[in-house]
Amino acid sequence: MTLAHVAGLHFDGKKEMAKKRVQKLKAAGFVGERPRRTSSPSVLFLSHHAFALLQEEGQLAEYAPFGISNLDRRAHVADAKLNHEIEVMDVKTAMVLAIRATRRYHIANFSTWPAAYQFKACRPDGGIVDMYPDGLLRVEENRDDGRLSEHAFFLEIDRSTESLNVIADKCHCYVDYYRSGRFAERNGAPADDYRQYPFRVLFICKSQQRMDNVARRLLTNDPPIRHQVYLATFADTIRDPLRAIWTTPADYLAVSNDAFKDTLRLVGTTSRNLCSKNRRQL
Repeated sequence: MTLAHVAGLHFDGKKEMAKKRVQKLKAAGFVGERPRRTSSPSVLFLSHHAFALLQEEGQLAEYAPFGISNLDRRAHVADAKLNHEIEVMDVKTAMVLAIRATRRYHIANFSTWPAAYQFKACRPDGGIVDMYPDGLLRVEENRDDGRLSEHAFFLEIDRSTESLNVIADKCHCYVDYYRSGRFAERNGAPADDYRQYPFRVLFICKSQQRMDNVARRLLTNDPPIRHQVYLATFADTIRDPLRAIWTTPADYLAVSNDAFKDTLRLVGTTSRNLCSKNRRQL
């Protein structure tokens, strides 16, 4: 992450306070910094010393075992991978700040370490694949009637490098994960209770055109994927993820006379808030 991410996530946006703390962590050998151009922001990572302390304190018990070589690979990823991970942290920071500013919602958990929530799912051709979402967000809502509800979201930041067919297969895997009951089982419930454990996939695209293309492809899937995926642009998400910026393939279909002849465009009346119709009562 960058210093801006540290400030937003851990110091309520106070950059000077974050800067002083990071300097101390660097001096103590807990945090390292990737080589960078003078004009580029610093990119920070946890050192071997930091992970040794986290393991000693039992903070990594929920993660799969990993060695020093894995840490080195994580700290020295290629620029293309690094840019993607920075975008993931951009989205996480924007969401955390927006949710913290409300009284109705608070974050129960927001992990961007795929090892903590990876899962197996069935592709359309029947093959079993490992899925590594960019993030898993759980938001708790204090409802007007006094009850507490939870909203679960998987995060996917589109790189615009995957084909639409690959994206459709990936979204199919999320539907399979839900309908098979494996997500319910992961939450300690029987597979048959899968309807009590809904989640949405937040699929964030580089551009409006990419959003349109993804929505159209999901509508032509067999079977169509209409409601499991929420779509938004990266710019809108960073600006304010709690506004009514999210739309589903079903929304595109509802505002088009012919979804397969005309280019489907986003219409403001069809967009929705992040936590609409996706809750589990606690």
